[in-house]
Amino acid sequence: MQGMKILVGVMSLMIVICIGLLAYGLATKTGELAAEKPKATAETITELQLPALSRIERMSGDSDGAVLYVESTEGDYLYFVSPASSVRIRIKRQ
Repeated sequence: MQGMKILVGVMSLMIVICIGLLAYGLATKTGELAAEKPKATAETITELQLPALSRIERMSGDSDGAVLYVESTEGDYLYFVSPASSVRIRIKRQ
């Protein structure tokens, strides 16, 4: 019975330590992300020329921004858009 009490105490201590480490990791990672955020400056508008008779089929998130999957009669294209560069994209068709 004494061994069981010791085992429960050790496991409880491990749970408390792990929760503390998780909280510390989240706090330091959040601080790093806030420090790495680019400062908002004058925005640059970039035009993205889509081929004639094309359409944006899918849009998905990426680690660096967004990916646009465009289908057209000339072929399929992938466009990568990164919000980290503070560039706005205007999509135009030919």
